[in-house]
Amino acid sequence: KYISSIQIGGDLYDVVDQGQSMTGFMIADVSGHGVAAALVASMFKMSFHTHAANVASPKVLFHMLNEEMKPVLAEDYITSFYLIVDRSQNTITYTNAGHPTPLLYRRATGEVIELDTSGFFIGMFDDGDYEEKTISIEEGDALLLYTDCIIETENENNEQFGKERLLDLYARVIKENHGQDVIEKIEAELRAFCATESLNDDFTCIILEFMDLAAAPSAPTPSEEPHGGEFEEF
Repeated sequence: KYISSIQIGGDLYDVVDQGQSMTGFMIADVSGHGVAAALVASMFKMSFHTHAANVASPKVLFHMLNEEMKPVLAEDYITSFYLIVDRSQNTITYTNAGHPTPLLYRRATGEVIELDTSGFFIGMFDDGDYEEKTISIEEGDALLLYTDCIIETENENNEQFGKERLLDLYARVIKENHGQDVIEKIEAELRAFCATESLNDDFTCIILEFMDLAAAPSAPTPSEEPHGGEFEEF
């Protein structure tokens, strides 16, 4: 779900089919708002589409995107998270360029794990020094991707919604809901928390649910501490 805070926003997401049972998912947020942010977002999306279908490494892709975007950006920058789902191996390979960390719900244990890597914003430095990790996915797992609107929205006491609230909310909601219902409940709780009628930033939220997974070798799980196929809704 995408809701622009004004008529034109700087959030974006995209999906690319890489063939051989692999699909790439990207979410990004351009600094600033309005027409300028939308133009940068459009350039970034074009550059992403030029390379993503043929690049099987998220960190290599981000390095290429950073090289292309750095010369055309002045004070702006882009946060982004990109993952490749390999349905033949039941794995996710991902890299993060300063974006809010996606949350992976492990259906088997009820844990929520943050997915993160080292890496600077796209367009800020000549070398983003991006890292990538690979983890296994299991039947019923669900991955939430979002932009900073959720965690930075403030209430009437100038208190941010924050990462911990989102972690607790997602862990609670995902146990009994699927697809768009998860996003709607997150949005509803955010609006109840918010001090104003409208959100002050673009709201972008994606959920990937992994179901009917074939038997495949498992990759190592990530080192992050826990907090607590087929794609359906996203």
